[in-house]
Amino acid sequence: MTTDEIGLLDGPEMDALRELRADVPGPTQAQRQAAWERVQGARSHAEPRRRKGGRAWLLAGAAAVAAAVVVGGVVVATGGPESAPPATSLDQNSSAAPTSPNPTPFATGSVWEPVDATERKVIEGYRKGIALTPEGGVRIEIPETMNWEAMTKATNAEGIPVRFWAVSGTTNAWEIGGTMTIDPEDGVDMAAEPGEPYPSDGVFFERSGGKDSPVAAVVFDHVPTEPVDINFTQ
Repeated sequence: MTTDEIGLLDGPEMDALRELRADVPGPTQAQRQAAWERVQGARSHAEPRRRKGGRAWLLAGAAAVAAAVVVGGVVVATGGPESAPPATSLDQNSSAAPTSPNPTPFATGSVWEPVDATERKVIEGYRKGIALTPEGGVRIEIPETMNWEAMTKATNAEGIPVRFWAVSGTTNAWEIGGTMTIDPEDGVDMAAEPGEPYPSDGVFFERSGGKDSPVAAVVFDHVPTEPVDINFTQ
């Protein structure tokens, strides 16, 4: 039996209810927009979909650089990260705000997420060494032995579009490499050709000692807004 059939939609009680509701203002346009943004934010923070490729972006990245990126005679190695494997999702459990005032140029996706609690801890440690300079640039401290995947995720979390690729060759060689196309879910786009390297003007590799000493920091005289791919050896 419907409400129409039992007469609930007509009568003094429903008339009184309609009059009461008529005095209640609806949400403003600003309130509607804020609610929509909250919904969109919740969706963007949701658990990433598991698509083909997933975490294989790390190996795919090494293969792509080996196939297409040769800078100053430096050839990519297939060696993995250091033994210890680490915001939207990264920041879901972190209150740290990004260093860069610019929104990250990397789309949120599984390749930018820590694989486990151990890697998350490494990323958070690396983030502490990324800071804006008084001159308006950014300085990225480089640890003595660096997990390059974790450092890339750390720069992403800070809104700094700098990506690192471990390569083989002369020890302590650091170069700006060709720009790689990366899908936020599947990793390196193996079908895409690397783009032109980011201009090296304004990028300084700060070394701990002489010419061939380890790099202690990568310093930009301005905050980059386009991806910067850096090939390095340690």
